[in-house]
Amino acid sequence: MDKNLFFYELEGRGYTFENMTWLGNCFEDNFLNMAYEMWQARVPEGYAVVPKEPSAELVNHGHQ
Repeated sequence: MDKNLFFYELEGRGYTFENMTWLGNCFEDNFLNMAYEMWQARVPEGYAVVPKEPSAELVNHGHQ
């Protein structure tokens, strides 16, 4: 999964971490690493998250 998307979601929810050093297979900060592992596990590979209520753009795209 994309670490940049993970950081984008964290920042959007108001979370900040001082140490975001990536060690090649995990983060140096244990709490950040735990959050990243949980974030990765929430959506199985090959699936995408969509809003519960579809936007007009999503509905219109489905009719094309």
